[in-house]
Amino acid sequence: MIKINAKIRHNLWRPLRRFYTRMFLNLWGQIPAKNYWESAQIYQAHECQKKTTGLGYQIVIPAHQETIMPPWTIGGVGPPTYQQTQFHIPDAYCYQIPHGRIASPYGDVIAPDGKLIYDGSKESGRQPQERSVCTLKFPRAQVIKQTVGVIAGVKGGSNYYHLLVDVLPRIYLLKQSPFWSEIELFYMNQFLPGLTKLKPLLSLVGVPEKAIFWTDAYGHIQAQSVVATSLTGLPGMSYFKPRWVFEFLRSTYLPQAQVPATPRPKLYISRSRASFRRVLNEAEVLDYLMPLGYQPVWLEDLSFPEQVGLFQQAESIIAPHGAGLANLIWCQPGAKMIEVFSPEYLPECYWVIANQMGLAYGYLLGQKQLNQWHILSAQEIRNHHIWVDMVELAAAVAWLTSG
Repeated sequence: MIKINAKIRHNLWRPLRRFYTRMFLNLWGQIPAKNYWESAQIYQAHECQKKTTGLGYQIVIPAHQETIMPPWTIGGVGPPTYQQTQFHIPDAYCYQIPHGRIASPYGDVIAPDGKLIYDGSKESGRQPQERSVCTLKFPRAQVIKQTVGVIAGVKGGSNYYHLLVDVLPRIYLLKQSPFWSEIELFYMNQFLPGLTKLKPLLSLVGVPEKAIFWTDAYGHIQAQSVVATSLTGLPGMSYFKPRWVFEFLRSTYLPQAQVPATPRPKLYISRSRASFRRVLNEAEVLDYLMPLGYQPVWLEDLSFPEQVGLFQQAESIIAPHGAGLANLIWCQPGAKMIEVFSPEYLPECYWVIANQMGLAYGYLLGQKQLNQWHILSAQEIRNHHIWVDMVELAAAVAWLTSG
């Protein structure tokens, strides 16, 4: 009998499950939210005027300014989003709403009046009235007579980067608030099979698995009280994460590091086993880099403590864009990094991490392929494979080895 691994089974079953769930909900479900509150603070002020009891709002980290450096790149000038170096960081806060609801894998908080708390969750590219909880039918809310803390985030259970910078820091904010001791259950994205090995990261910050309500795409609960936090990214610039996020992660997880027995100061992170965003001429790239001391690494072969230890001792890193570069968080100040992008997809997230960690950061653009015969969709642009220009790679290596 042919055995099918868990990831393949999940991918085969998911479309069927989604189809039948959607069909059922269209007949018997309900839209969770109608209209929205612009922010938790505005909702709290409104309810305080009505003398509603059980409310709470606490600023954990006050607003401030942060500065980062522009990246190195061929030609010296990056796109506009890489030229902004001054950022206003708004207050990071926690809030409590009695008899609130939580819906969707994004951790959308819905007030008792049926309005979405807009600033407490994120659904990429959608205005509040376009959010899933305002347009799609969900199952009727499951009543939970407990205080529930929201730690879910976009791709929080399916992407290593988002787990680190969007989910875990929300736990930090909750723990710094006066509401932490009241929380009995945590609302969190269901982990995909490939990330289940990371569940212990939650328990290390005080969230045991037995205290988690694992939600899927159609999660919908009503709690005795809901405790939630602000998001870690900036409004309109979710890629920018403030310095406190990384200070928290380093203080929590660096003690778990398993440093390689043999030093590996120069790393090339390979995506050759990935289904997208592979370096097509990786053999040529490695033929050039390995004589210079760079060692190829496949992060999927390493445990979390091994990844932390590997990056903690790294001095020079070259890698195509991918979630594994969230491990830059563990690098020591002064390390250098070259990120290699697809020709038309330049996300800023690892430029930010590198700067916040005191690393020197640069990037290369892959070459456009001449045989491209159709207009790429947004997803194809994000997932496009990469062809590295060897002359530009040599220039990047020269920058890495400069003083």
